Amino acid sequence: MRKIFLIAGHNGAGTGASGYLDEGAETIAFRDLLDVELCRLGVIPETDFDRENEKLANIVSWLKGKVELEDLCIDIHFNAASESAHGTEVLVPEAPTTFEKKTAEQICSLICKVLGTNNRGVKTEKQSAHGKLAMLSGFKCQQILVEICFCSNGQDVEKYNRHKAELAKELAKLITHIV
Repeated sequence: MRKIFLIAGHNGAGTGASGYLDEGAETIAFRDLLDVELCRLGVIPETDFDRENEKLANIVSWLKGKVELEDLCIDIHFNAASESAHGTEVLVPEAPTTFEKKTAEQICSLICKVLGTNNRGVKTEKQSAHGKLAMLSGFKCQQILVEICFCSNGQDVEKYNRHKAELAKELAKLITHIV
């Protein structure tokens, strides 16, 4: 059976983008909400709970030692740019599997439906602002990186804050269906 790995894209307050919310703190908070909902539905994900204060290299090493080809790693993030940038996007490796692409499309569509954000679509790692992302490179599992919304856009953050509990529930249902 496919295992699910939930990763908070940053490890605490002040470690990610900031704006109308702190990405470092909110990735942990949303990972925890999603974990609770998955457990409630009988899917027990592996998480980086006890690695929140570790460097990215240590989390990557831990993950590489645990994952198998069929497993799914979901890395949770919030985007940031100018205040006018808005919406949801999901990133996949440069040569995504059919499963990664389909799962990314489903997750992106679901987030946009629940939050009412603009669908910026599924993009490859090279299409990201950074061009290369540690959590999408060199793993032997299925990988997606979710940019829930722009923490630099007040309207996106307001939609997220209003609907994050519902989003966690709906994502958990989708993930449960996928596994």
